[in-house]
Amino acid sequence: LIHFEFHRNSASAMFGWINDCTEQLVITKFGIEKWHEIKEKAGCSVKDHGFVRHQYYPDSSTVNLVVAASDVLGIPVSGVLEAFG
Repeated sequence: LIHFEFHRNSASAMFGWINDCTEQLVITKFGIEKWHEIKEKAGCSVKDHGFVRHQYYPDSSTVNLVVAASDVLGIPVSGVLEAFG
């Protein structure tokens, strides 16, 4: 049995595992070049494979990555989110 506790350090931050999973999904399905396009469009300066899963990142950074992925990959935001199941 695994127990998770979620503690936010601010009202607008989440753990980096979401961004890390987004990175892994894009690289696996679409390639590193597409990931670089998405990061540039999202204004993301984190190095490749640099998201720390237990560090907090602003919600806006995740939203920017998802919206940029939608634009670059030509799929709706709902499709990007659905890819996570």
